[in-house]
Amino acid sequence: MRAMILQVASARVADLRAVAREPLFGLYILGHFATTIGFWMQRIAVGWLAWRLTGSEAWLGLIAFAELFPSILSSLAGGHLADRFSRVRVMLVGQGLVTCVSAGLAVGHLTGWLRIEALAGLMVVLGVIAGGMLPSRLAMPHLLVRPEMLASALALNSTTFNLSRLIGPALAAPILLTGDAAGVFAASLGANLAFFLLLLRIDGRTRRAARRAGGGSFRSVLADLFRARDLTAVILLQFAQGALLRPASELFPAFADEVFRSGPGGLSALNAAVGVGAIIGALGFVKARADMAALRMVTLTGGLLCAALGLFGLTSTLWMGAALMVAYGACMSISNVMALAYVQGHVAPGRLGRVLSVYGIVFRVAPALGALGFGLTAELAGLPATTILFSVLGGGATLAFWFAIRGVAPTRAGPADQGSKR
Repeated sequence: MRAMILQVASARVADLRAVAREPLFGLYILGHFATTIGFWMQRIAVGWLAWRLTGSEAWLGLIAFAELFPSILSSLAGGHLADRFSRVRVMLVGQGLVTCVSAGLAVGHLTGWLRIEALAGLMVVLGVIAGGMLPSRLAMPHLLVRPEMLASALALNSTTFNLSRLIGPALAAPILLTGDAAGVFAASLGANLAFFLLLLRIDGRTRRAARRAGGGSFRSVLADLFRARDLTAVILLQFAQGALLRPASELFPAFADEVFRSGPGGLSALNAAVGVGAIIGALGFVKARADMAALRMVTLTGGLLCAALGLFGLTSTLWMGAALMVAYGACMSISNVMALAYVQGHVAPGRLGRVLSVYGIVFRVAPALGALGFGLTAELAGLPATTILFSVLGGGATLAFWFAIRGVAPTRAGPADQGSKR
């Protein structure tokens, strides 16, 4: 058994190493890691500064809304841009604008003009830019690696994001303790500039020719997407998971205080457990699979995700809750990455940007709606009962997904608009 585990682990490491050695993707993942660390540092500093400026919970919520809501709207336009122009070029322009926003935050704080209204305005601008970049960002692994490497590339992408979610706040906190938010903004500026320079290098080594968005209008793309039962089922499952299962992590402060009686230490443990689980899931279990095998893996991990969340609702012991959150994070990561890989592998490249704009909206809107519903329900029924209820509803959605895809022929990307990988 030990020899088998070592053999599987060795093969997995070889897969990930081969993906990282893809010249253009290696540059991209390096820059992506840097900029996401900067993103989490900046997010912590923005929230801290908003609180210092106002002392208002309402302003904290408004600042978060100012970044999220515009990105939902602009991602639809971003989908068209990703299909009409070079995705590397869209990323390059967008990253240049993100770098300018980071510079504005740093300079504004240093010079004293960054009041709460200006901070909110910059978050709106950042949200618009991030939404416009999102479809191209999601499609970058598809562009830079061979099809058989796509699942591993997405796993590596997911891993860098989850690692940065741990590293960014850890780097920002000691700087903020000195009262120097400008230092955090300057560090984020440096990370964003590094990614911009790497994208500039990638852009110089890829084809720059613009292309017409393939497959007709946005409306026809959506109509075809929702006629494809397998793709529709995958996207609806992601919505269900986002609305029913992911919101639990947004209420970790309440779990740490009311259920586990562990305060900030418990909150940190729960968040770290999800991050560690996500990394384990992405690195250890996400790989290229045949169509139905991939959908079975999405179903299996979705079911295990529901089970982990339900058991989490039954425990009042922190170490058990943290262990379950490792499983929760791993299953969430595997299900999300395999679902995204399936969608990208079954949509023609000329339509991929617009499809991913829909996918990105689902991925961002569902948790926001779910967190609201989870919180309101918990006020009435309590955290444990709400957690169990939402896990049962998630299990029903996973079962419905399995019945929806059984016997359905996988959608095939049409021969038109296939384009070139490089």
